[in-house]
Amino acid sequence: MKTEGRRLFVVLIFVPLALVAFFWDFGGDLEQSLPQGEQPAIALEQVRLTQFDGAGQRALRIESAVLSAQELGGVIDIESPVIEVEAHGSSWRILSQSGQFDQAAGRLRLSGAVRLTRQSGAAVEMRTERLDYYPQTRRAHTDLLVRIEAQGHRVDSDGVQLDLLNSIYRLSANVRGQHASF
Repeated sequence: MKTEGRRLFVVLIFVPLALVAFFWDFGGDLEQSLPQGEQPAIALEQVRLTQFDGAGQRALRIESAVLSAQELGGVIDIESPVIEVEAHGSSWRILSQSGQFDQAAGRLRLSGAVRLTRQSGAAVEMRTERLDYYPQTRRAHTDLLVRIEAQGHRVDSDGVQLDLLNSIYRLSANVRGQHASF
């Protein structure tokens, strides 16, 4: 089951990239915006990719201004990603300035003003500068400063491990918080 999901994710990423590489002339904007010799082997602009789980339910959606890769099967660079994660009735949204999907590791590394918010249920917002997200397990972690805010409470920690599937957060070190009384 795990291998099947991984293959599905790889197919979702590479089929569109391969089609673009073979059949589409990118033309002006992207080519002209990069210095000579720095053009990616493949690039997609204004992309929305959706991954479904074994039951046919949406598990993950990635939106990006530009997806690019230097080679097929390598690391995919993602510009201004918006990631939506569905898990047991909870919906999460992750925003960042940039990301890289490492296919071999099955990891999406997000960096630059990363913000994770729960879209359903009790409001939760987490902010950090880098977050490693693993789509197959719906887990994420960072060892950098993270701030979590929920219903008048604020907690800061030097690192966190997240299980989005079960809405569990494990704070790593140097935890400090503030509680607003009602």
